[in-house]
Amino acid sequence: MTNKSRAKKTQSIVQYFNANYGTQGTNLSGWQRLCAEVGALKAVHINILDFVHAKRTGQAVPFHPSRAALSQYIVATGKFFSKRAAKENGYLAALLVEVWG
Repeated sequence: MTNKSRAKKTQSIVQYFNANYGTQGTNLSGWQRLCAEVGALKAVHINILDFVHAKRTGQAVPFHPSRAALSQYIVATGKFFSKRAAKENGYLAALLVEVWG
């Protein structure tokens, strides 16, 4: 994936979260929607790119059994999401996973 296409995809994901949950991560109704769609955040391990794709296409959201499994999946598939972009949206920031740690 080129840097330009990655940036375009990142912007698309941010726009999806902004439109569906808000931008600050402080809106209760946004959190309720997000939690209802992915389950309790601490116990659920999802890839942000897969989550948005599943929601847009009506498919089931793929879950991973552990943080380590999700990290391995992200590295294996290259489905990284920009940390900088995620930190601009409180909901996305809550879904970030440390891949290299």
